[in-house]
Amino acid sequence: MRFSDAVLVEVNETFTRTLGYSRDEIIGKTPFELNFWVAPERLHGYREQLETKGFVRDFEVELRSKDGSIRTVLVSANIIEINRDPHVLGFGLDIAEGKRAEAELQKALARERELSQLKSDFVSLVSRHEADERRRHLCAGDWSAWR
Repeated sequence: MRFSDAVLVEVNETFTRTLGYSRDEIIGKTPFELNFWVAPERLHGYREQLETKGFVRDFEVELRSKDGSIRTVLVSANIIEINRDPHVLGFGLDIAEGKRAEAELQKALARERELSQLKSDFVSLVSRHEADERRRHLCAGDWSAWR
């Protein structure tokens, strides 16, 4: 991507496959024209890091593919010069599956905590009931409940 105007000048096959565009649909356009960025306001922070540090590492963004699906991607990039013109050489790692798996794990852990609490509540309820039954038998003079 040319840094001065954010025009995409080259992409690889993984990029086109992941976002569902052909190379010809992408080259010569900006990410804004293609509506890639789900939260374009985050682009300011990305660009600021590139300008101040000359690189960005593990910048988490959501990108919209051609079919409208959203991909969570960790982007890393460096500023390089091509014919004395600054360009951004970047790559992204699709972490959507990992994020989904993490969310499922959190749901499972929450369900486990809920089930554990229900079990504790049930055991406590049964214990109180058994104690009440023993007291009832004792008050009635029935010592068989204590055997």
